[in-house]
Amino acid sequence: MSLTVREYDFANSLPPLAIHEDPTGQWSLGVAGTIWDSSYVLARYLEKSLAQQPITNQSKILELGAGLGIVGMSLARFLPSAHIVLTDKSDRLKLLQHNVQSNNSTATVAGYDWETPTSAIEEQNWDMILVSDCIWEPSLHTILLQALHRLMKSTTVLLMAYEVRNEPVEEQFLDFLRHSCTLQYIPTEEMDEQFQSDDIRIIRAQLTATS
Repeated sequence: MSLTVREYDFANSLPPLAIHEDPTGQWSLGVAGTIWDSSYVLARYLEKSLAQQPITNQSKILELGAGLGIVGMSLARFLPSAHIVLTDKSDRLKLLQHNVQSNNSTATVAGYDWETPTSAIEEQNWDMILVSDCIWEPSLHTILLQALHRLMKSTTVLLMAYEVRNEPVEEQFLDFLRHSCTLQYIPTEEMDEQFQSDDIRIIRAQLTATS
């Protein structure tokens, strides 16, 4: 198993997460085999702002396109009794599951393809949905929007981080999301001072009252 290990450090004294990556592509995971910068920014933002977030140890939290699991696993360290489910396409779960197990995380892993309605995932009342760097590819926009439409309830908070690579394309996705949701950009001063970038943004969204 030819993997590299990168540590994710918390801002406080918690032991770091050891995240196994597949930078050479031997596991054929594609973009899900390496860590994307926006996942660091979102994870550290959640750590810094946890007291202000509408989630507790009794919450249900879903991560879409979880990749290697940094965001969901880091949150599980602070909310070990919460129901935190990390999802990705079924053929990309092997390394995600390996990271969850090797870090003794209380998060769980499940396959979820945005194109395929899945009642076990979509019928739950999620308090928060996490998405990190999933709008870089325009062909994913429609199926992600459809999945969010099926998943989000009136009380669900969506936190989405992304790196600006092609702003017109990313704004197109956000414009479609605004048809059903109210969006708010998280100010950089609310993010972790060490884990932020002018090119990485975090959006908070909730369904509008009429959606």
